[in-house]
Amino acid sequence: MNLRSIDLNLLVVLQALLAERHVSKAAKRINLSQPALSNALERLRVLFDDPILIRHGNRFALSQKAERLVGPLNEVLAGVEAVVGLTPQPLSEIRQTVTLTSGDYALAGLLPDLWQWLKVNAPNLSVHAKPWPGPDIALRMVVEGTCDLLVAPLEPLPAKLHSLRLSRSDFVGIARPDHPILERSSLAAFRASRHVIVSSDGLFPSRIDLALRRQGIARDIGMLVPSHMLVAGIVANSDLLGVVPDGLAERRTDIVKFQLPFELPGFDAGIVWHERSARDVAITGLRDGIKELVDMAIAAGYLRPCD
Repeated sequence: MNLRSIDLNLLVVLQALLAERHVSKAAKRINLSQPALSNALERLRVLFDDPILIRHGNRFALSQKAERLVGPLNEVLAGVEAVVGLTPQPLSEIRQTVTLTSGDYALAGLLPDLWQWLKVNAPNLSVHAKPWPGPDIALRMVVEGTCDLLVAPLEPLPAKLHSLRLSRSDFVGIARPDHPILERSSLAAFRASRHVIVSSDGLFPSRIDLALRRQGIARDIGMLVPSHMLVAGIVANSDLLGVVPDGLAERRTDIVKFQLPFELPGFDAGIVWHERSARDVAITGLRDGIKELVDMAIAAGYLRPCD
């Protein structure tokens, strides 16, 4: 017999028939209409080449073959139920490596707290934070399965990728405390200044500069650096300006934020995963842990919620 030709639902019907020995009672047991169960019985008779139920006056009796099927059938369906309903291993017991990628400043804010969360909730998990390759390659990594989670500004996603919004960021200008632009933040002063610009993937113009160019604004590059984490320190000790997400400028006394003299849309940061990991306890657990930590940071006033 070819197993691919067997409908598992027929075996559920058969189990009800063997237990109830009556078509109407079996139909009621598994919430089927009597005509549907009668049709299933005919298919079972063909499948097993056996009548299954034999009428004797006002009652039914099992055929000899059906009698022999009772024990093995119950064992098979109990095994299937055990497999399908298998209780997932608790997150606290799983030993697994989960990979993620994100920008350097996001990782710098996330990873120390994430380690403390792991020690309590998932002590056997390892987290491998991969270098940020740029948004397009990062999405491709999640699609191809070389990275499990992506934390980044949310953009339109390819098929089979899903996301969860985490927090909201807007862009601000930063300068040293005595920079002339702080006296008057004008577009002319912004254009006349030199800038430290981030290109974490080595490409220029950056996405910020592409958005500015659509407004006819070009920044005069003083330094092009690979990390957001370098910007504040350079700005604090030079006459260069920086444009950064507002969270990067919080709790620093050596730089001053100023409002940009043009429109530059902010972004919602989120976490992205592939649908193939929807049942992976380690990946979903880490994802939920990151969301929990971000929510705590929002409650403490360190981050802003999405609109």
